[in-house]
Amino acid sequence: MTENVLIVEDDGIFAMELQRKIKSWGYEVPKIALSGQEALKRVEYKNTDLIIMDISLKGELDGISAAKAIEDHFDIPIVFYSSHDDDELLNKIKTFKNGDFVSKTCRDEDLKLSIENLLKKGGTMEKTVENIQNISESPIDIKEGLGDYYKAHEVIEKEFKKLEDNFSKVYGESVSQEREIESLKKAEEKYMNIISEKDEKLAEMGKIQRSLEEKINKHKQTHQKLLKETEDLKKHMNSVVSILNGE
Repeated sequence: MTENVLIVEDDGIFAMELQRKIKSWGYEVPKIALSGQEALKRVEYKNTDLIIMDISLKGELDGISAAKAIEDHFDIPIVFYSSHDDDELLNKIKTFKNGDFVSKTCRDEDLKLSIENLLKKGGTMEKTVENIQNISESPIDIKEGLGDYYKAHEVIEKEFKKLEDNFSKVYGESVSQEREIESLKKAEEKYMNIISEKDEKLAEMGKIQRSLEEKINKHKQTHQKLLKETEDLKKHMNSVVSILNGE
């Protein structure tokens, strides 16, 4: 049977990376607890074979306090996982009957070995009605403790809603601007077509104008020729009249 490991870590990104790592070693990591209060809730209702506990948890319960509350009711091995390793802390960890300490800066092999050794020692999740009643009646109000967790999620949801609203607004404005730009492009294309048609008509009219000018020039030349011929004819007629008059 595959053992279930509960990760208690308030750094979500670090917790997810740790979850991925532990799963790759063949263990089940169905949930992550982001606070000591949430860890108590998970342990009460979920089968847990081992806990990896961050000592420096934010909230009402740090890792040591949460581990003490769990040990009072359940026999679950706990790997204390921390970047601090002072003597005072190590002495506190030694008081746990089924606990071990591993630094967050250790090699993966060290953490894996610690998990294997603690699971070999044993530790069960045998729950009794008395255990459940004791936790439910303990001075730690789990629902109240989870309040901060749920409040944090409410804040995150509100921020996401704001981001979604802002995105919708920006996207709407963007779509509106795109439509306006598309409309302007269509208008520009329409006017360019009109200008092109006018240019073609002007070019055609220019050809007609040049043809008319050529015809007018020809008519002018013909008219001038006729005037000259008329003038020559007048001179000739005057000459004939003078001869007839015996001049």
